[in-house]
Amino acid sequence: MSPRAATLLATRLYPYRRAFLIVSLTGIALLGAAFFLVRTAFAANLVSAAFGPFVFVPWTLMCLCAGFGPGGKLREPADSVAKNAWRWYIALYLAVFFILACAWPFLVFLM
Repeated sequence: MSPRAATLLATRLYPYRRAFLIVSLTGIALLGAAFFLVRTAFAANLVSAAFGPFVFVPWTLMCLCAGFGPGGKLREPADSVAKNAWRWYIALYLAVFFILACAWPFLVFLM
């Protein structure tokens, strides 16, 4: 994902940034509570597979909105090459993190 595409997506999703944060924090709380309630390793894997995307997908979208949304420091192209490289790095990192968050259930059972 390019920084320009990240900016366009973040602008569209910006009104939902608080909802993304609430969903992610709720998922973290439920995941933590569920780990105390499960008794077997297989049940822990099931809980992790179920709640992983519920936590990490909204967290990634919230980070995208915070950095590339209105008022974000990564929104505007920078004057220096280093700052533009940093924008590209963050945009690509968030794209890869989103893909891994979506693939989380499969990754849990492969490991």
